[in-house]
Amino acid sequence: MTKPIDHAEASSEFIAASDHLAFHDKRLWDLRCKRDRATAAVPEWEELRTLASQIKEHTLTHLGHYLEQFERAAQANGVTVHWPATRPSTTRWCTTSWPRAARSRSSRASRCSPTSATCARFSSSAASR
Repeated sequence: MTKPIDHAEASSEFIAASDHLAFHDKRLWDLRCKRDRATAAVPEWEELRTLASQIKEHTLTHLGHYLEQFERAAQANGVTVHWPATRPSTTRWCTTSWPRAARSRSSRASRCSPTSATCARFSSSAASR
């Protein structure tokens, strides 16, 4: 198993090199300019951003309902959904099973988010289509 990355430490080391700092600043500025151009091209940008925020808030607030709805739909299609009992078991399953599953199955056959409170592994004949 690989050692988890300490992003705060890695970013501090990266920025400590002056050539990295200059690259980072230029790249960040370029990305912000691209974002500004993209937002200016959509007149209703702020309205869409607010709507997206509301959708996200609603979805996270009702996540349990949506996960159960997904489970019912998946099972109706012959998929087996596994629910880990605890967050540590979720992380353990995702970090040990997901990389192997990703190599041996199509991307539609297995899905896992190591940071989520739930993790589902899908296995069915439909996944091999």
